[in-house]
Amino acid sequence: MTDFRHICAQKYAFLEQPADLSPPRINGILSAFIILLVALAGFIVVGPLIGFLISLPFFNGSLVDFTEALRQPQDHPEIKVPYFILQGSATFFGLVVVPALWWRFRLGEKVNTWFQPARPMALNLLVVALLTIIFMATNSVFAEWNADLHLPAAWKDVEEWIRSREELALRLTQFFTTFANSGEFVIAFVVIALLPAVGEEIVFRGMIQKELSRSVSIHVAIWISAALFSAIHFQFFGFVPRLLLGALFGYLYYWSGSLLLAMFAHFVNNGFIVVMLLFYQRGQVELDPNSTEALPLTVVVPATLLFAALLFQFKRQQA
Repeated sequence: MTDFRHICAQKYAFLEQPADLSPPRINGILSAFIILLVALAGFIVVGPLIGFLISLPFFNGSLVDFTEALRQPQDHPEIKVPYFILQGSATFFGLVVVPALWWRFRLGEKVNTWFQPARPMALNLLVVALLTIIFMATNSVFAEWNADLHLPAAWKDVEEWIRSREELALRLTQFFTTFANSGEFVIAFVVIALLPAVGEEIVFRGMIQKELSRSVSIHVAIWISAALFSAIHFQFFGFVPRLLLGALFGYLYYWSGSLLLAMFAHFVNNGFIVVMLLFYQRGQVELDPNSTEALPLTVVVPATLLFAALLFQFKRQQA
């Protein structure tokens, strides 16, 4: 009798187990590519459409006037706040909400895994903040080299077109980061520093890097996701420093297992620049944060040595 019960229990045990209704996982590279497309669709289409509707009440004028001001923002200072709202919506809905819905309902994974802390959290946050700020000195060398890079003579027209687009983007950035009052600074800080730190890290480290690592080595996954992260900013003559920054975020995530630290590093990088822009405009600092000129070697060399030592210690601490 005991044997019979045992055989029946084994035979029908599957009836007591909940069915796995999650969709089968596809190849990691293909999954990462689809995630990138989903995020781009959210950032270029879904987020801006929602942001357009939200920002309309903050503009005094007709719909035609509003769209014209968006095309020529430098001629319309009153468009700053509506534009920031539109941009913030594009980032929040495009890089947070849409990818999170895809991650949860298509891949069947909970999004709360992105926000696991790395203990001891306070010490990690301090080290990550120091690493990020110190790395700016090292990265300034690559920023200057990349900005001075020239394409082959046969591609002269292409280079001129790229530089013209990037100069236009720089002028727009300078326009939107010239703060007339504290309210503009606060909303710019949220849109430029906080939202991209959360959204871009979710997409490029939390999703793309993680999915790529299922099909390639983690180091390849980190550098590919960093390259994609840099490429979507569409700044060829700023590609390398942003690539290195993305790789730093990727390794912070890989070593700690906490996406929160990568988000925090990204937030510190962007937030530090926005604050420095405010101080520069007020004449409180002489260093222009928008400059691509490298810092002196007397600053870069010790900063690089300190950065390497801190990074080595951070990795050891996470092991």
